[in-house]
Amino acid sequence: ELLRPSVLANLLRYLRSGGAPCKERVCHVLLRVLPHATLRDVDFDWARFGSLEAIVEWHEELYERQRVPPLLPAGSQAMLDLLVDLRERLRAEGLPLWEAALPYLDEIAELSSLSKWLLLPPGSGAEPPPPSLRHAARASGVDGAAGAARAEVARALAAWEPRLDEELVRYVDSQHGGGGG
Repeated sequence: ELLRPSVLANLLRYLRSGGAPCKERVCHVLLRVLPHATLRDVDFDWARFGSLEAIVEWHEELYERQRVPPLLPAGSQAMLDLLVDLRERLRAEGLPLWEAALPYLDEIAELSSLSKWLLLPPGSGAEPPPPSLRHAARASGVDGAAGAARAEVARALAAWEPRLDEELVRYVDSQHGGGGG
């Protein structure tokens, strides 16, 4: 019922309203519903939620100018949480993501995925989140390079296995005179 396109459009309109008093509550309700929904079955342009990034960014810039602690107001923080979770759900279902306007949104999403995985009980059998192609490309020196170089990094990451971590540590230790450990 909550995920009908007309309801989503109205909730989004409410979240974009400057004086709306219960933005945090609306975001929390959506955050509780999203994990139980199949987004591809909802006839809605999820990219419209990307418009909330401007509100988060505005608060961030305002706080930066006023030199106050870098904590967002509760409503803006809830919107950021909603954006991160929504992007995670869209990615999990193979649906297209909107172009992020916040320069750090993908980093927050990666940290969120990793944090959720780390909080799972031991032995849950859940796979760790995949490594970030963006960070791997930056570390390998091909950040911003042509598609062929990025594709090479993607192939290398896809073939990586946890057993190779030990070999990598041994190699780095041998190159830098470390004793391992």
